[in-house]
Amino acid sequence: MDDRKYKDEDAGWGYAFVSPFEGIQKGQVLQECRCFNDRQLDADKCEEALTRLLYLVTQGEKLSSDEATTVFFSVTKLSSDE
Repeated sequence: MDDRKYKDEDAGWGYAFVSPFEGIQKGQVLQECRCFNDRQLDADKCEEALTRLLYLVTQGEKLSSDEATTVFFSVTKLSSDE
């Protein structure tokens, strides 16, 4: 985890939690989701892309109809591969 030191006037020095998802963008995550269509699937890469996508959705990010359709069929294909 990436903890950064900060100065709290009342408590002295401490650590602040910095989210690993801080600053991610929808376009970047959708590009990463293209890994679902690769011939040679990289499970770690796909898991990371799916985690980032789920994070965005739970934060209230909206996908357009085309984006949602593309991701849906990519994930469906991913789950049907052996």
